[in-house]
Amino acid sequence: TVEIGEEYQTRQVEQANELFQKGRVGNYDFYLFNKDNKVVPVEATIAILKDKHGERRGSICNFRDITQRRIADRALQKAMEETRMLAEAAEQANSAKSEFLANISHEIRTPMNAIIGFADVLSSKLIDKQHRHYLSQIKSSGKTLLRLINDILDLSKIESGKLELEYSEVNPFSALKEIGHI
Repeated sequence: TVEIGEEYQTRQVEQANELFQKGRVGNYDFYLFNKDNKVVPVEATIAILKDKHGERRGSICNFRDITQRRIADRALQKAMEETRMLAEAAEQANSAKSEFLANISHEIRTPMNAIIGFADVLSSKLIDKQHRHYLSQIKSSGKTLLRLINDILDLSKIESGKLELEYSEVNPFSALKEIGHI
């Protein structure tokens, strides 16, 4: 808040004159009354005038209305705060998404393991070749779904920086065979 009144105006002018008389070079912010008797922020730029021998011969002071700069500064601060809040909200949403993916993946994996396990048990009981083929398709699809679920979990691990790579050999013929079954 800015004080308004002659006393405040006098103090501001006295401070400017003190800096001016001491020859303090630089930029200083003040509040002064404009011609409409409204308080406005100004920047006072003080410079020293010297002769060719380097002796001080005077000073010069320039006052510039910085109202628009102050408005822009406030708008920038507000935008930065809004950006910070949006970034926090996005981070929370991303964290919630990752947690959801991890939880749902675990929830799906349990029944999928049961399906694959019971398919293994049934494979030793079935005699009919056609039924064994169907069961093989169930197992293959179940394993594919389980890999997809694990990939979703890996995605969550990548986002959290906890993924560890594991290198293993792959038989391209069996992979292509599974794709053909699907």
